[in-house]
Amino acid sequence: MEKCRLNATNATTTGNSQILPTCIPNQQNLVISDFTSRYATYLNDTGFSAIGVGSEDDWLVVLLTNMTGTAINSNGASGLALTAISPVVLSLISLFMLV
Repeated sequence: MEKCRLNATNATTTGNSQILPTCIPNQQNLVISDFTSRYATYLNDTGFSAIGVGSEDDWLVVLLTNMTGTAINSNGASGLALTAISPVVLSLISLFMLV
């Protein structure tokens, strides 16, 4: 994670949210595969109602939250945006899990 300049090593819980980072230097095609195998339990948890995704180069960060008023702070991850989890978003996540 240091090589990817992320300040987290494992899934991190903050209030009502779960932060799921992954990084595989110089192996961009393996980032999604590593992510889904490590965090399948969190991705299948029905307690979350919104998702944020950020990525750059070799890393990917997903933020899952239940949006009950807990403030969410970002360190400027490019592309990080929260959206309500809908069947469309769940379908997209499922596609990544098949890779």
